[in-house]
Amino acid sequence: HHKLTTLNDPAVELKLAKHCLGESKVQHLLRLYGQELYTTLATADKTIDMTLTRIATGLTDTGRQQAALGLHIGGLGLRHIKDIALPAELAAKLTARPKVRELCTALSTAGLTPPGQLTDHLDSKIAQLQHNLATQLHSTEASLLPELIQQITGRAQNEWDAIRHGIDITAPQPKPPWQRLSTSSHEHDPTAHSDPDDETACNTNKAQHLLCQLTDNTRARLLYLEQVDQEATDDIERINELRHPQVHHQWIYHIDHTAGTVLPPDIYKDAIRHRLGCQFLPEATTCHCCGKLLDVRCTHTGCCATAEATRGHYSIVRAITAVAKTIDPTTSREETFGDSTRLRPGDIITNAVLDGRRVAIDVGITSQANQTQGDPIQNYANTKLRKYRRIIENELHPDGTSFRAAIWTQEGRPG
Repeated sequence: HHKLTTLNDPAVELKLAKHCLGESKVQHLLRLYGQELYTTLATADKTIDMTLTRIATGLTDTGRQQAALGLHIGGLGLRHIKDIALPAELAAKLTARPKVRELCTALSTAGLTPPGQLTDHLDSKIAQLQHNLATQLHSTEASLLPELIQQITGRAQNEWDAIRHGIDITAPQPKPPWQRLSTSSHEHDPTAHSDPDDETACNTNKAQHLLCQLTDNTRARLLYLEQVDQEATDDIERINELRHPQVHHQWIYHIDHTAGTVLPPDIYKDAIRHRLGCQFLPEATTCHCCGKLLDVRCTHTGCCATAEATRGHYSIVRAITAVAKTIDPTTSREETFGDSTRLRPGDIITNAVLDGRRVAIDVGITSQANQTQGDPIQNYANTKLRKYRRIIENELHPDGTSFRAAIWTQEGRPG
């Protein structure tokens, strides 16, 4: 753990801590003796916690709980040993059952063991693990557990049969309905998410991942209820935004410069801290730009950090322009229309979208902190339409130019 500090790169530190120093190092033991050994192996959690505390300065208890959730429900995927012990052992035994049953049959045929002795012992162990896991789950997730286990068992049997007959079953298959463990509306269900990967064959890794979704959902639900009791509106809105299915999370563990942009260490660290709701200031103060309250988490900076917002705005404009020019070389930036010399309703003018029609694209970044209610993207789009209404109606439309607002939240959700 201490050698990680010499890297001076929080993204690499966090990735190594998760995949090389945390629960990944004891997965094989958890799959064999998860419920017996998880208290002994929990020391691996300390490595993760020390690394996270060092990177996410100002981390709160709520942020620490959030970090232990899966990426797609707003966390960092830094699950604790106690949270994966039962899913790991149960997944291993469910996927091993077809092999054990065939081995048991062969041993019985050879007269070495009584019929069904091994499978009966394994089934008893599976039932015990299922019961223990169900007691840890919220009633909503516990009701889904039997069907999920049945599906894993059936798919494990299919995979084993395919292996025995040399059949390739790795071709993509439609997602089964039980993969969506919650309701489809992320706005009303604090735990709604789905697995982004197409699950086909059901090996131990995939079975464990599916079972961990249930435990993630329960912990997310309990965290949400705790925030409701504490009237922590900012935390609820922040995590709700992160859970949106269109929010991009791959940047968190992306460290390969050859495969796309990697965040600089200082920006990465602040982004992690913002994601987890860390404290940036020792106490609340007044915003020197607008006079409103600047909270200790600096949520308000999404409204008044003018210089940073401008730099971020134009970096997005440049990125969109570069892509648009590959389709339409005549793409330009910030043209004026008619008599207006101040308002420019379009950061980008291009024919690369809308079936080749000329369109003025106005880029915007908004924050939940800007809104008192409603969707921040829709509210910001309405603000832009009101601002540019006269020019759109009198200058753009007669010129054959359409207007589109391209808006993202500061958490990365596109409009």
